[in-house]
Amino acid sequence: MVKARRTVEAKLVPLVDCLKEATDKGRLNLNNVVADWVNLSAYTMALVNGANLRRVSEIYERITEIKNKYSEKQIGLFTKALEILGELHEKQTKDWLGQLTGVASLTENKDGQVFTPDDVAQIMSELVNTTSNVQETVSDPCCGTGALLLGHIARVREKDSKQSIRMHAVDLDRTALLCTFIQCGLHGVNGVFIVGNTLTDEVYETFYSAPLYH
Repeated sequence: MVKARRTVEAKLVPLVDCLKEATDKGRLNLNNVVADWVNLSAYTMALVNGANLRRVSEIYERITEIKNKYSEKQIGLFTKALEILGELHEKQTKDWLGQLTGVASLTENKDGQVFTPDDVAQIMSELVNTTSNVQETVSDPCCGTGALLLGHIARVREKDSKQSIRMHAVDLDRTALLCTFIQCGLHGVNGVFIVGNTLTDEVYETFYSAPLYH
């Protein structure tokens, strides 16, 4: 197994420990537990944000499938893990899930993937010419777990906390795309998040983040 490039910051340890506890003392594979948590979190956010009404039945079905695999205690740990992630983003907007999924070997270094470091994301955002008081549309055709988009959110919101941002994010890696959807959703960013191939214009699954504009 290829060692993940990113190391886990001390601030992320409580989230990692929470998900490790959900493995039932190692009975379950951590990679699978983290993957299910990402999926459950994404589907739950897609359901409650009110922007995915056409998929409500499917989303309910997916949520039920995942919940049926775990005990009430484990589902409680999943809820706690999402709360921890939310608290992390309240303190600092960055790609926390990029670190987590790297540790769980779910995304980074898989099939040659190498995601953008947070400091590089911040610098690249500085190069983007933005207009204040006007809703921006930011597109990332290969978003990974969202480092570039989150870096831009952090910079824009630092200048104007009320600045409206609209995202159009695409990635072929479904887990990575869901991480982007979750993290951008925690910041109230609206937009479209697509599991698909930008080069061939293929779309496999679409998630909308409220407030929605379509």
